[in-house]
Amino acid sequence: MNEPSAAPIESIELLGPALLDSERQSADAVLRFARSLRMSFGWHYLLDLVWTNRELPAPPRSTVLDAGAGVGIMQWLLAERGVNVISVDRIDRSRLSLRFRARYNVVGLRKGDLLRKRRALDLEAHNGALKMDAVRDARNLVGRKLGLGHSRGSVTIHRSTLDHLAAIPDASVDGIVSISSLEHNDLDNIPLVMQELWRVLRPGATLTATVGAGKTDWYHEPSRGWCFSEATLKQAFGLSPSTPSNYDQYDEILEAVRTNEELRKGLAQSYFRSGNNGMPWGKWDPQYLSVGIRRQKPG
Repeated sequence: MNEPSAAPIESIELLGPALLDSERQSADAVLRFARSLRMSFGWHYLLDLVWTNRELPAPPRSTVLDAGAGVGIMQWLLAERGVNVISVDRIDRSRLSLRFRARYNVVGLRKGDLLRKRRALDLEAHNGALKMDAVRDARNLVGRKLGLGHSRGSVTIHRSTLDHLAAIPDASVDGIVSISSLEHNDLDNIPLVMQELWRVLRPGATLTATVGAGKTDWYHEPSRGWCFSEATLKQAFGLSPSTPSNYDQYDEILEAVRTNEELRKGLAQSYFRSGNNGMPWGKWDPQYLSVGIRRQKPG
């Protein structure tokens, strides 16, 4: 965990392919882990995940809130490291797939946040989501701690908007992470979200978030998210005007992203099946950058 600091740390970093070169071991580990969970992700998520792994202090047995987690990989990466995750999203994840619940200790924070394992298993079998051999294997696991290694953490599912986390006490989490989620809020709502996240974060702890970045503020319709200018980013996230930033390299980093073969080839196959996504029909055409924000709460 972070120790309280008299000089809180703040930083803004546009994320480009150079990050993968400097953090190759981490990038390869994330890709291997994603394959083990049969997961893939959007074009910039590898950058987001590698940067977050580097910037977020999250030792085993610490508690980290994943803000806007969905069913994304970050919560499972943290749990694999022995972190106890509070996974918050406004979408209904009560029927979370058994492929996650068979590997991690997953619970609901409140009644209705997560179906009981037996009920979830019956629904998956009924809907044809499980093959019969998988059904038999899963039934053998129901009622025990499923697939838990001694070092794995837990994941607590909570359905809530991020501007009203009433079920989570003040100063109760050791870190906050958000992967490409906060930009899907209304601009006027982001300060309210940050106020609530700040409330539950303990003094001296760190918030890390990745969002879309633009040279000016604009809404990227295909991904249904905002791209923040440097000025708006600092204002919305409560950062100091003097917070270090590399926005002056925006054009250079965007060009590096557009010509990077590793990111292009890593685009999930699901993007090629629809025009209603952040990279319509899988055409490689990045229109914005991802940016990482690190902010430490005063101790």
